[in-house]
Amino acid sequence: MVKTSSRALISDSTEQLTWTQLLELAHEAPQGVHFLSGGNSVSQAALILAAALGRCSIIPLSPRLKIADREDIHNLFAQISPPTGIFIATSGSQGKPKLVHLSPELLSRHAHAVNQHVHLTENDTWLACLPFFHVGGMAIVLRCALAGAGVRILDNSSAELVAKNLDTVSLLSLVPTTLRRVLTLRNDILPDSIRAIILGGGPVPVDMIRQCPQVLPTYGLTEAGSMVTCSRPGCDDSERLTAGPPIPGAAVKIVDENGNPVSVNTSGRILVQSPGAASAYFRNDNETALTFREGWILTEDSGFLDELGCLHVLGRIDRIIVSGGENIALDEIESALRLLPDVRDALCVGIEDSEWGQSVAAVIESDLPLTLEHVREQLKAHLPSFKLPKQVSVTFKLPLLPNGKPDYRTARNLFG
Repeated sequence: MVKTSSRALISDSTEQLTWTQLLELAHEAPQGVHFLSGGNSVSQAALILAAALGRCSIIPLSPRLKIADREDIHNLFAQISPPTGIFIATSGSQGKPKLVHLSPELLSRHAHAVNQHVHLTENDTWLACLPFFHVGGMAIVLRCALAGAGVRILDNSSAELVAKNLDTVSLLSLVPTTLRRVLTLRNDILPDSIRAIILGGGPVPVDMIRQCPQVLPTYGLTEAGSMVTCSRPGCDDSERLTAGPPIPGAAVKIVDENGNPVSVNTSGRILVQSPGAASAYFRNDNETALTFREGWILTEDSGFLDELGCLHVLGRIDRIIVSGGENIALDEIESALRLLPDVRDALCVGIEDSEWGQSVAAVIESDLPLTLEHVREQLKAHLPSFKLPKQVSVTFKLPLLPNGKPDYRTARNLFG
């Protein structure tokens, strides 16, 4: 699991270890259950490695978990002797978190597949700024352990901190909003050492693809162990305008509302398989029945596959509202807003509307006091009138979750 012959280093702001030293820490980790909280660190990386080696169980806890949900998880693990590996909480259909158990075998298989796909070697260093309580963050440690690559660990994913730590890394994982802010802070100049920016967690703007040849859009989810598809290093822009083909051992299927497979270039619900996928939620039969079907994971996302087998993600199924009888994909409105010259970034929510049932409200990141009339007028070149926002809120920074993804709950509260 660990390439100890490598001379690469695992470091955070206070500590720097070799893989041999980190492996020693992992073997010293007490058996049993460990709850992880706080910012990323070398000590947390050692516990992640210990869990992947089958020595213990770890449960990374997001600071956004409700106190009652945290207590429920603590109480559950106080009453059982869980299998080793990593347990990650993800949101449930009734608002209660579900636990995804990724065993040491699944963690290893998935890391091998990703490393093969992105050509990770011991000459690389991966910037680990995504939080370790998300699968996309902690998986970086295991990929680099297998390859003997270096890991530069940041305790948060703020654009300011990321921008200051790019000169010694060759790969990093980010969400589009953070990358856009990093580019602004660095005057659109990235170090030559960076060969891949794995970009997920939301639609990737076309201008970002064209501006940064290092950007490799990806699609994944916790239940699948993280990455399912990813554009490949060295591919052309046509592939980078998609979420890429499946990683080795993964598969994607698109089905209609009746569960029947659809043809190429036809949109529908995305189903996935992955070499690191769980087969159930931990001790949750009801939620398992809703998501895991005959070896496939039913996602809440819509998309289509093109002739080359690359995945095009259209957005979350629950990110489509009905306004005046018309279906409106909120992600499409966000993409159009990002094309406007005075808009740095944007997010859209659906709000109740007494006349139309629902309507679009947009939160726009800009330095200018943009008006609703100005925004709607500019959007007419990109969208039909029924898709234009009915309300606009302008802010210097969008509301974001700790992992850098949009905070739609806070955004919705801006409109009452």
